[in-house]
Amino acid sequence: MALSHYLMSTPQPMHPKPVQVRMKAETHKWIHEQAHAQERSANWIINHILEQARASQKEAPMSSG
Repeated sequence: MALSHYLMSTPQPMHPKPVQVRMKAETHKWIHEQAHAQERSANWIINHILEQARASQKEAPMSSG
């Protein structure tokens, strides 16, 4: 079987649906300033910050209660 046929016939994982977030205007502005300064997209900045928060939570889980 040709590689191109294999790739087309192999189910690819779907991307999760986008999440819409309402944020303060100053937060929105800050995200776009960071994106511009780092030559990244606002989406990359948001994902990067969330991944950092997730990693830090794994290191020191929040106490429940």
